[in-house]
Amino acid sequence: MNYFSQTYGLTISTDSTPENGGLYFAEYLRLKSDLNIQPSCQDLEIYTTKMFKAKVSEGLYRRDSTRTERTVSHDEITGFLVASKILNTNHRFEIWKYLLKHLFVYDPNNNRPYPAFAPQWICLWAELMDSQLFKWLLPYTLISMLLTTKSGSQNDTSGKLLYFTLLKRDSLMWKIYKSRMIKLYGEEWIKKVFSIYFPKETEEHPIINLADKYW
Repeated sequence: MNYFSQTYGLTISTDSTPENGGLYFAEYLRLKSDLNIQPSCQDLEIYTTKMFKAKVSEGLYRRDSTRTERTVSHDEITGFLVASKILNTNHRFEIWKYLLKHLFVYDPNNNRPYPAFAPQWICLWAELMDSQLFKWLLPYTLISMLLTTKSGSQNDTSGKLLYFTLLKRDSLMWKIYKSRMIKLYGEEWIKKVFSIYFPKETEEHPIINLADKYW
């Protein structure tokens, strides 16, 4: 099965048109980066084509070209920015500039004309973009991360994976996060958390395949 899509990013076996395909693709790229696997030409083509199809205006993108009514969540903003960072494209600069200019109102489909992103995600986007805004929101973000990693509950895996995808690997936040995740899930925490979040995927799926190789 081909899980890659130039419209959705990365699909799953139970959904060939996932609304969070851009985030899944960024998670896949983050796993590759941690494993010292260079992005491929195909990775770059998938991302740039997806973004080209979904573009509304400079810095403003839909989840994908098919979703002309769905809001864009923090998941997809994270996917946009992280994938752009790893693939070294200009999309992240355009999107960050748009977010700042519009005070974090991101409304490509004209159905949510107000800011709707939690401070911890804005903080980590700011860190990714080397923005001073990161420092102002760091205390809140640290508390939020500690709460998210308080237990091994299966209900919190999406938040845990967002921190995995966003955190800089040389940061103190990453060291704290990693330590807490090992305490919760053991040394193979990456494999376990991804298997919880994608319970129906086998080793054929690119994310599960990479997560199995993490340690």
